[in-house]
Amino acid sequence: MKLIINNKTNYLNDYFFQTLILLYFQGEKFPKDSINEDKSVTFDLEERDGGVHCRVCVEAMERTETGEAFITPEMLLGSENDMSAVANAAAGKAFLECGKKLFGFELPWGQLTGIRPAKRALGFLENGATESEVKEIFKNDYSVSDEKINMCLDIAARQREILTDVTENDCSLYVAIPFCPTRCDYCSFVSYSGPKLFSLIPSYVDMLLEDVKLTASLVKKSGMRLTSVYIGGGTPTTLDTLDITRLLKTINESFDMSRVREYTLESGRPDTITHEKFDAAKSCGITRVSINPQTLNEQVLMNIGRHHTVKQFFEAYEIAKKYDFEINTDLIAGLPNDTFESFEKTLSDIIALDPDNITVHTMSIKNAAALRSENLYDPKGEMAKKCVSFAYNELAKNKYSPYYLYRQKNTVGNAENCGYSKKGKECLYNIMTMEDRNTVFACGASALTKIVIGGRIERFAFPKYPFEYLQRGNNIFENEILEILDKKGN
Repeated sequence: MKLIINNKTNYLNDYFFQTLILLYFQGEKFPKDSINEDKSVTFDLEERDGGVHCRVCVEAMERTETGEAFITPEMLLGSENDMSAVANAAAGKAFLECGKKLFGFELPWGQLTGIRPAKRALGFLENGATESEVKEIFKNDYSVSDEKINMCLDIAARQREILTDVTENDCSLYVAIPFCPTRCDYCSFVSYSGPKLFSLIPSYVDMLLEDVKLTASLVKKSGMRLTSVYIGGGTPTTLDTLDITRLLKTINESFDMSRVREYTLESGRPDTITHEKFDAAKSCGITRVSINPQTLNEQVLMNIGRHHTVKQFFEAYEIAKKYDFEINTDLIAGLPNDTFESFEKTLSDIIALDPDNITVHTMSIKNAAALRSENLYDPKGEMAKKCVSFAYNELAKNKYSPYYLYRQKNTVGNAENCGYSKKGKECLYNIMTMEDRNTVFACGASALTKIVIGGRIERFAFPKYPFEYLQRGNNIFENEILEILDKKGN
């Protein structure tokens, strides 16, 4: 796509305009040499009369449409005197006008491009806004639909309650196991399968255990309190029982676990779960697992390259129930060739199992996934939107409430990923990491340590791939992290 930006203000960067365009034009690229592109978007922004005026011209589908917006600080309810927010709103409203003219539909999340809309709602509430005022801000400033506004407010209210006794001194631990038995076609996570890559596991686990010990030392020196542990992937239960035991025992022996409120072992692939692995997990203190069918439609499972059966999911679930774990199950709305009726039955069958958490994702087209093609991009996504709306209402009827939320680019129907849980069964790690409220120490390939101090965030990323991880020394960020934590103490 040809993108022309005539920005006479000092606000907004090129990335903002690109993400805005992706709301309606999913999957588009913005090459520097775009002379022969058959689609173009032109933004003209200028400050005038105390505000920002934006005119947008879109040429696509052999049509030309324009949109205009003029915004002043006084017109924005949630961003007084913030001219960047004014420019953001002007560009967003003008572009949404063009999109609606071209495609004939509005977006449920309006012009919000960020991945954490609930964080924004929580911020307004904590700064003294009422729920009614937050509703007006989301509707007026960002053009968000009533359903999504209510979802954000539900989540924000629940998080305020949960985070009441959580301080900046509380932290989480994330441990990455980037291996899976096979790779699902929609997946873009750093995860590896196959005999050659599985041969790295013994060396990977050895180095990971050393990183766990070093990280525990950092936490101790910082004076922080570990409150949640999340072992994710990939699929951690790809490891054999011995390696799972070694990892969990090392965590238990290295950290002060006395304040840990939840201990999660992600077990997403049902075909990796055995009595022996869960017996080891239970004996080492695991309290929470995630078993993810994504769908209970056998044909759709085959279509997305997810190499397990519906029967295997139910068998794995029964194993988990015997150990009295809190259980999360992941579903995906908008999968290729799925139907609303199929999703409705899947959700109904999952609710009947009575898990503690149900996470409803929406299909997102990822550049690094095997399942990607132009015909899968679907910003309108009527079926996916119908599915997530149905889930929001049906789960409420069954006493599941939303408690965390995030969004991704190129998501079918511009929808969201939302975690629901029963009262008191929320995953604290998900809230703490998604809302950037607390420090998360991380170990393993592709893992990201996030130090949160006084509202400032510092990030440290481990090498992305296991073979790169194995080539570098242990905890390469130790001195930098210690320096930041030392400033915290002073």
